[in-house]
Amino acid sequence: MSHSDGALIASDLVSPEVYARDRKGWHAQALAHREARTVRVGPNAILAFEDQVTVRHQLQEMIRVEQMSEPSSIQAEIDSYRALLPDGSNFKASLTLTFTDAAERLAIGPHLAGIERSVWVRVEGQMRIFGAVDDTTDEQDAAAPLIHRLAFQLSLQDVQALHAGARLSIGIDHLHYNARLIMRDRQRCMLVEDLD
Repeated sequence: MSHSDGALIASDLVSPEVYARDRKGWHAQALAHREARTVRVGPNAILAFEDQVTVRHQLQEMIRVEQMSEPSSIQAEIDSYRALLPDGSNFKASLTLTFTDAAERLAIGPHLAGIERSVWVRVEGQMRIFGAVDDTTDEQDAAAPLIHRLAFQLSLQDVQALHAGARLSIGIDHLHYNARLIMRDRQRCMLVEDLD
């Protein structure tokens, strides 16, 4: 269900029992949707653009894993995930750094410090917009991929240009990592649907 403010509410979630009965089906649908909203920027960076479907799936999984049943606990979880949702004037994305193995991570990872502040989107004919980093995430396990939450705040001109069909470029300009691409039109259209 979609709300005028883009927020998720408790009634948007299915009960843990219903979710558990067809978890494979829910999971497959959510992963296909997320994959359609994901781009690889160079060899080690993956940018997944969040929306209500991707965030709802993360919530359902968290509720399942933590075996939550109390409405207050579920509401607290919803509130904590709310910051991941785009608000109609921005894109929200998760930047994941991936490495083929621990040796590659040890060799390359330290050189990529601050890469999350070097990620940008650019609407054709407009200025680059660098992602604002949400540094409220917990310290991450050394074996886990490095994940950063980013928000790209668009101007009214950016939004209007995208609605009019302007192309969307994505890039990373870091001292030790440079990559850019033009988003495929199908993906761009999915993101434009998130905008007012």
